[in-house]
Amino acid sequence: MRELMIEIGPLTESESSAGQPMNYGLIFKSDGTNKTLKIKAHIEKSIAGSTNNAQVFIWNLSQKTVTALNQPKTSISIYTREGDEDYKLAFFGGITGVHSERFGADIRTRILAYAAFGGLFKEPASVSYEKDVPVEQIVKELASKIEGIDIDETAIKIEGSLGEGGFQGQGSIPSILDNLSRQFGFSWSIQDGVFSVMMDDTGEQTAIRLDASSGLMKVSPRFSGITQVQVGVDIYSKYVGGIKPGQIVGIESTVVPEEYNRDDYKVHTLDCDLCPKENEWNMHIAFFYNEATRA
Repeated sequence: MRELMIEIGPLTESESSAGQPMNYGLIFKSDGTNKTLKIKAHIEKSIAGSTNNAQVFIWNLSQKTVTALNQPKTSISIYTREGDEDYKLAFFGGITGVHSERFGADIRTRILAYAAFGGLFKEPASVSYEKDVPVEQIVKELASKIEGIDIDETAIKIEGSLGEGGFQGQGSIPSILDNLSRQFGFSWSIQDGVFSVMMDDTGEQTAIRLDASSGLMKVSPRFSGITQVQVGVDIYSKYVGGIKPGQIVGIESTVVPEEYNRDDYKVHTLDCDLCPKENEWNMHIAFFYNEATRA
């Protein structure tokens, strides 16, 4: 049996106007049976943290519950489970919008969430650093400005310092981080509430191997441009809990051409569609070549 669990709670320890903590919390579950709600989740994750988002659709909630979802500074956690295994966190972020609409004979509520909490994350910033300042120091200082996330200090290892002219940045924190990442060859991301950095030529090794038994369905080349140059590989499979961008996964299967059986696929983007009631439990991984992995 496959199960989705949605947990709603305060983003931070906000206080009400009466000065009391807002200890609200809601839990919704769907396991495909008529005893539980119908819930559908679409999750998009990337090495580029500013694109990580999720949409959750829940059918036939009461108006009181929908109102509770519209609390300010509210977080959402999406968990998955198969069989007797423990729940695995698939997404954590801040709710940026809630909207209900008629969907046939039902009322469907759509919840939109981002990995770094909407408006506060997008507030403009202005920074200026002189030469010789370590890039790692700048990234940590920028990350500390993002509300509601943890920072994995051990996962921020960037070599190099600013050269002549230093660095000036204006705009949102993501755009400033993106400018730095292009100059110094790293990717930053916020995965399930944790900020981390990965150098472009590295990845997190895992023992994950996708094959027919895990639900591997198709592997196909990804092309780009007028001349249709192959730039990577698209991997389609049943959803496997625990996979996240930046990890290295392998393919070992007789259902795909032999050339695709390799163990160095870095997850650049991960899209998931999950709905126990519709028996939808799929993921799509996009892997892009660099000079080291094109061979």
